[in-house]
Amino acid sequence: MRLTAVTDLFIAPLFRTDDQGRRVFVPSTMSAERFLLPDAQTETRLRARMATLVAVSLAISLLLIGGAVAVFGPARMWTGGVWLGMAAAFALHMAINIRLGKGLAKGLDKTAAKPVGFLRGMADQAAVMPRWLCWLEIIVAPLMLAGGIINMRDAVTTYDLAMSIFAIPLGGLMLALGLAGLLYRK
Repeated sequence: MRLTAVTDLFIAPLFRTDDQGRRVFVPSTMSAERFLLPDAQTETRLRARMATLVAVSLAISLLLIGGAVAVFGPARMWTGGVWLGMAAAFALHMAINIRLGKGLAKGLDKTAAKPVGFLRGMADQAAVMPRWLCWLEIIVAPLMLAGGIINMRDAVTTYDLAMSIFAIPLGGLMLALGLAGLLYRK
């Protein structure tokens, strides 16, 4: 799979047509702001910049994880403090990405339409996912949910507990996204 295909999974839901038929840009699925796109060239330019942002974000995420493994050893050996540090680093990373996405919209007019919330943004993202990805999420999600529940029951280390706390909601979100992607295709 090409990197552009992967980045487009994240970028496609950010460019929508609103209820009045206008093209709008939503800097993040976690953002409630919408910006009007004046023309196709602006949309093409923003798509290219968002693709770069997603690719750089992926590289930074991999560096964060690789750096933590290099410094603290395999994730199974991490203490609660390392897990909290990683959670804080990724939260900061996500906040910076949202801010950068909003920065790309500088100079564009905000719409007066009702803002899009997190759940609507996730539903829009699911609706443009390829069918194979929807089915993959539907198949993998129950395994994550069951594994998280079993692992939480039998947790011995901080790693086991952290993986359970992470796996249960992620499995639920994956199942919801996969089902929404099949049910609400655009």
